[in-house]
Amino acid sequence: MNVAIGRFVDEVRSKKEALIEGAALYDLLFKSIPEMATHADLVLVPDGMLHGVPFAALVTGDKRLVETHSIVRAPSASSYVLLRRRSGDAKQNGLLAVGGVRYSRDLGVIPSPQILRALLIERNIRPS
Repeated sequence: MNVAIGRFVDEVRSKKEALIEGAALYDLLFKSIPEMATHADLVLVPDGMLHGVPFAALVTGDKRLVETHSIVRAPSASSYVLLRRRSGDAKQNGLLAVGGVRYSRDLGVIPSPQILRALLIERNIRPS
């Protein structure tokens, strides 16, 4: 997995399309989760090298993940739940949780917000 993460992040940082690398990493992370096809809201709690992954740029089918899903990053699942309760906007739609993942001690590199911003602008989506 670390090799796939490295390839994808390197391609994105090089301002390349990273379609093959993005599809390969998407498959590693999400292909085995059938709920990805039926849940448009995705809350991610990355760990280790996953902190450096621009998830919005992953490729599913012929689209970027940002085109098929609403993506939120959270520092932890418990933080996400607490913040949702505090806002009074918590919905009772269920939860998709993934566990049993082997994590690396290598934290990798924190992603540049400019990468995601450039991707959004390229897709004519106004970042806030």
